[in-house]
Amino acid sequence: MWFIRLVVAFGNRNAIHAMADLVCRLYEHEVPVYGDSHTTYNVGIVEGGTSVNTIAQNCRLLYEYRSDSAECLASMQEFFEETIQKAKEAGKSEIIVNLIGVRPCGENVDEMHLQEMFAKTAGICEKYSGEPCVGISGSTDCNIPMSLGVPSIAFGCCLERGAHTREEKVLISSISVGMKIAAEVILRYFMC
Repeated sequence: MWFIRLVVAFGNRNAIHAMADLVCRLYEHEVPVYGDSHTTYNVGIVEGGTSVNTIAQNCRLLYEYRSDSAECLASMQEFFEETIQKAKEAGKSEIIVNLIGVRPCGENVDEMHLQEMFAKTAGICEKYSGEPCVGISGSTDCNIPMSLGVPSIAFGCCLERGAHTREEKVLISSISVGMKIAAEVILRYFMC
C-alpha cells in the first residue's frame, strides 16, 4: 500500500489536478493475469486542498494493489514505479511516495495439504449452514503464513452483504451458525 503526496509551490499548478492525472493513469493499467490469478488495485483515499477558491498546494492519496500471484505483484510494482516516474518527469508537482504496507501472496505452499484443509473446513461449513462452500482467492490474514509456505485458509463465521462498501453489513441471524462452525473447526484442528 502506497501513500502518495503531491506538493506544488503557491501560485503554481493545482496539486489536485496533478493528482487527478496520476489517478487516471493508475486506473489505465490492465490487470495482469498469470494462470488463474486474481489481482486488484484501488485508490481508496484522496485528500487535499484548503478551500473552494484556493489553488490546492498539496494533496494525498492512498493506492494499493493485491494479487495471489507473485508474478502479477511484480508486474503491478513495475507499472506503479513507471507511472510515478512519468508523473515526476511531467513536472506538474513534487511527488513523495511512502510505502506503508506490503501484502504478500502465497508461495511454495503444499497444494495437497491446502486442499485437504479446505475440504475438511468446507465440510464443516456445509454441515451447519446447509449451503455449498466455495473456495476463492482473497486477501486475508492468511497472506503472511501463505507467503512463508504455510498452508492456511480463512473462512467466515457469518453471512454478510455489501463487502467493501459503506453498505457492508453482517446478518445477525447467521452468527449462531457461524459460532458452531468455528467451534468445530477449532476442535478438529487443535484438540486431540
